[in-house]
Amino acid sequence: MDEIIKILNELNTDDSRFLINIIKSHNSYIEDMNNKRDNTKIIVKKCSTDLKEGIINLDDIYADHYFYTKMRVKIEKIMDSLLKIDKNELLNKRILHNTIYNENRIKTPVFEKDKLDIVELIKKMSINNIINIKMVASSITDINLFKEEQINMAIEIIKINNPKEKINKIYDYTYNYLKNDFISNNYCDFIKNKCVAQRRFHLYPINRKDGCCFMEIRKCPHLKNGQCDTECLACRLFSCPFLTKRGIGYYANEFVLLKAFLNKNQRKKLVFEFYKSKEEILKKIINI
Repeated sequence: MDEIIKILNELNTDDSRFLINIIKSHNSYIEDMNNKRDNTKIIVKKCSTDLKEGIINLDDIYADHYFYTKMRVKIEKIMDSLLKIDKNELLNKRILHNTIYNENRIKTPVFEKDKLDIVELIKKMSINNIINIKMVASSITDINLFKEEQINMAIEIIKINNPKEKINKIYDYTYNYLKNDFISNNYCDFIKNKCVAQRRFHLYPINRKDGCCFMEIRKCPHLKNGQCDTECLACRLFSCPFLTKRGIGYYANEFVLLKAFLNKNQRKKLVFEFYKSKEEILKKIINI
């Protein structure tokens, strides 16, 4: 992999830099899963889910739609294609372009009727105030580690009695994930204060590094000297059409906590309330 990154660095094009960021994202995912595996409290055991007894068999829980997100599947497809390319062909710009824009259809996970959706599980736990549980599984897989993480975060939210504090916690979990994932992987690829989309098409308003994509369309009061001073979840969820076509995109219905604790109208507000502060958004959704 180091050799592939070296070749892509030497090429230094928009596509090669994007692929380097995809590799970094993949490596971060692997590292994250290894950390979860080292710290898991999942018990390898065969038994059925019994919430009254505080036992959840993760194998009984469906979470594919939330784990295999469109973006995660796209990244893995790019990685798979990249590893199959002969190293002598990595300098071929057309091959790299095709690797990114591979139009192979991404299959949507099919719900398994014999399993309980993780969102419905968390709703049951919340209604019955279930916070003391043991998680078991037949094996420690990536998706079971993901389920464990989501259930543990849900328990922390269930413990909170104040409705405003609950929503604030959900908001923070989601916002911080989006911020860390998007910024750390540098998908916008700013060079000389222009993102990759602006360099390619010149259709986007001029903006500044770490600024707002649409600062020239609407003057956001939270944008100061090219820096955003608020935590707007809608802005973090947003990906421009150029990045979306490359497979980079976040969708509210792929976040377990948003679906488990917020209703449809509340989620809609989170997605479309651009240019707003966290406090303004929470005030709007708390009573919906």
